[in-house]
Amino acid sequence: MRAAAIYGAGDVRVEERARPCVEGDGLLLRMRSVGICGSDLHYYREGRIGQATIDTPMIPGHEIAAEVVDERAPDYGFEVGEVV
Repeated sequence: MRAAAIYGAGDVRVEERARPCVEGDGLLLRMRSVGICGSDLHYYREGRIGQATIDTPMIPGHEIAAEVVDERAPDYGFEVGEVV
């Protein structure tokens, strides 16, 4: 999968990442749209928020619209292909 990762202040790279393995009660989703927030902008502009700094590459964005792609979806009340 492609992901944009912040490595430090002003350093964003689009790169290939392995498909995540879902464990436990989670379901695999395919991101369709991701928003960024003010915290993400601080990490991009300054490489930190207060004392919290970027020690390893960070993928920003936690406001998402996604499609359920996990075959276990019906076990959790979802359909494969459902937008969440």
